[in-house]
Amino acid sequence: MMRMYSGGITSGMRMPAFCRAEGGATAVEFAITAPIFLAFLYGILELGRAILALGMMTYAVQEGSRYASAHTASSVAQIKSVVMNSFVGIDTSPVTVAVTPTAMPDGTTVVRLDATYNFQPLVPVLGVAPINLNASSSGWR
Repeated sequence: MMRMYSGGITSGMRMPAFCRAEGGATAVEFAITAPIFLAFLYGILELGRAILALGMMTYAVQEGSRYASAHTASSVAQIKSVVMNSFVGIDTSPVTVAVTPTAMPDGTTVVRLDATYNFQPLVPVLGVAPINLNASSSGWR
C-alpha cells in the first residue's frame, strides 16, 4: 500500500511546544499596529487644533474689522484690544496683530487687520518647527 503525502506533518513528527503556542500572537500584532494608529490619531488631533486656531483667528480679525467700521473714531490700540478679546478657547500669547489704516482718495479709510499665530504642537515630534497661521480682514470707515 502506498501512502499519499498530504503536505502536513506526519504522525511521527511533532512540533515543539513553542511553535504550537498562539498566545502571544495578539500582543505582537498590537505592538506592530499600535504606534501607527497612535501616530494617526495624534495627527488628527493636531490638525483639529490647527484648524480651531485658524478659525478663531479669522473670527477675531473679522470682529476687529467690524468694530473699526462701526466705530470710526476708534484708535489702533482699541481695534487691537477688540481683536485680542475676541479669541475664545486658545492662548493669545503667540498672537501678533497689525492694524493698517490707509486713506483713500475719496475720503474714506480702509483698515486692514493682519494676525499671525505661532502654532506649537502639543508634543514636539521629529523637531517639527512651529507653524505660522495667518488671517486678515479689512473694513471701510
